[in-house]
Amino acid sequence: MPAICFYFQVHQPYRLRKYTFFDLGHDHTYEDSGLNEEILNRVTENCYLPANALISRLIDATDGKVKVSYSLSGVVMDQMNEWRPDALASFARLSDYKSVEFLGETYYHSLAALYDWDEFHRQRQLHQSTLRKYLNREASVFRNTELIYSNEIAQAIAPFYQGILGEGVDWYMEGHHPNHVFRVPKGKGLGLLLRNHRVSDEISFRFPEIGLNADEFLDRIEALPGEIINLFLDYETFGEHIKADIGILDFLEEIFKKAVERKIKFRKPTKAIEKAASPEKLSIPSLTSWADTERDTSAWRGNEMQRLALKKVYELGPSVRKNNTPMVWEQWGRLQTSDHYYYMSTKGKADGEVHEYFNPFNTPYDAYIHFMNVLSDFELRIKGHTTEV
Repeated sequence: MPAICFYFQVHQPYRLRKYTFFDLGHDHTYEDSGLNEEILNRVTENCYLPANALISRLIDATDGKVKVSYSLSGVVMDQMNEWRPDALASFARLSDYKSVEFLGETYYHSLAALYDWDEFHRQRQLHQSTLRKYLNREASVFRNTELIYSNEIAQAIAPFYQGILGEGVDWYMEGHHPNHVFRVPKGKGLGLLLRNHRVSDEISFRFPEIGLNADEFLDRIEALPGEIINLFLDYETFGEHIKADIGILDFLEEIFKKAVERKIKFRKPTKAIEKAASPEKLSIPSLTSWADTERDTSAWRGNEMQRLALKKVYELGPSVRKNNTPMVWEQWGRLQTSDHYYYMSTKGKADGEVHEYFNPFNTPYDAYIHFMNVLSDFELRIKGHTTEV
């Protein structure tokens, strides 16, 4: 009987305001603080507080048999600290449980691993120190932004962690299935846990349509081959993307309770890796992710607007390092957040609908124009063409 590994992503970006050409050079307020606070308040009330309370009750009621893992981006922790300290405190209470693990990631939920290794490692280290600051935890497993993964990324973090998460992309499974612990080639023993996207997406995308039943869901889990079923999801699924009145939190509670009754074990990522017996090596040479139907990086780099915006933001790296002030580092980091480029996606149908969620702009072209205006002003400031930095 396979065990279950639950991982929840927790992230909210600093969304930009509608920044026009006429703001350049004199108005350096880039973000829509009112909207960001409003969304954080809503998600806190709908998801973070009730879901965290539920997980806490379940851990207590099962004597720690319920086990889960989270990653919180640095920017969502900063927003909680500023606007919703009760949300941050609720995660801090979860960190008191041995049944809960917190993973490492890029501080700004960025694409730095694709453009700037020095910046990637700066953000990785900054995130680790922020976990210690807010949650008194140290991450031993890493998940890159939106599960963006390749052999190269895994090898880059291998000296610092025991494991890494990825997406179980069918065309790289080489006849295998994702329900194993794998090892990374030339990864110094680094463990690799792959998301079972079929089972995970039944909760994320099909729950409102088919009204999943916990017993039937667990029947399917028990029938799957392998030793570990990795259910990796956006935490906001539970109460925000899918509202509580539809029954999503009740469903989550029933999964945990009935799994414990059936003696199905839950594993945290680190423990799953440690318990793996002679894991096979799996090579994934090209970039994969958990985003969109392509499960690659086209969600952020699929059109010319996105590619140009990313190119420009990372070209500013040398100027940022030369300037070397905390405010400039922080603003550059926030401009790297992957959501900005996600909002520029021109994909249609189901993928397009996902890109519109939490999007502050009416069209991808608006997202691009306002982002590039912000970037132009930021560039003028750090290169000394204005009097303010």
